[in-house]
Amino acid sequence: ALEGGWTANTMSLHHSAPLANPDGCPVTNAGYATNPYDSGKNLFHTMMLSAFLNRKEMAVLVSGCVYGKPHIIAVSVR
Repeated sequence: ALEGGWTANTMSLHHSAPLANPDGCPVTNAGYATNPYDSGKNLFHTMMLSAFLNRKEMAVLVSGCVYGKPHIIAVSVR
């Protein structure tokens, strides 16, 4: 599932696999998020939406926290 940010240019990604949370972010039940201040956020959003709509497998790399969730820093579509 994808969720658009509430007045911020951000997106959350939710999936059925266990949450990867290497930095111990406090929100553990709401998926991963992009940071509206990251220069690559629009590309990440486009790639995630495209993968979602085309039922393609995707992987995300997370580092740090944003909005209390693991912060998406890279997206890969297979």
